[in-house]
Amino acid sequence: MNKNFNGWKLKSVMPMDEAIKIAQKDVKELSKYLSEIKNCKKIKVTIIGRNGTKVPVVFSNEQLYDFLKESLKIGLKSMQEEALETVKELLELREEGEKSEQPYTVRFL
Repeated sequence: MNKNFNGWKLKSVMPMDEAIKIAQKDVKELSKYLSEIKNCKKIKVTIIGRNGTKVPVVFSNEQLYDFLKESLKIGLKSMQEEALETVKELLELREEGEKSEQPYTVRFL
């Protein structure tokens, strides 16, 4: 399963419907995270070292907190847009497959 494909390493192959469900789940989860961040009072971060050491960090400085909050919102919004685009493209591919009566599978590189 780990064959090279034009310089990319193949990670998995799955049925189209399964890939669509995963992408739709990602969209929902990201929407939930965005909602939580908009309404949060504190952000706690845990830094995990290579050896498994955990260092909890709480941002009490208001400017750092605001910066982190806005950065997280931007990052999550971007991820959500990518997930929505993935769902759209997968649905279009599935429709093409149904028209040509050729089932598609999705390869993740």
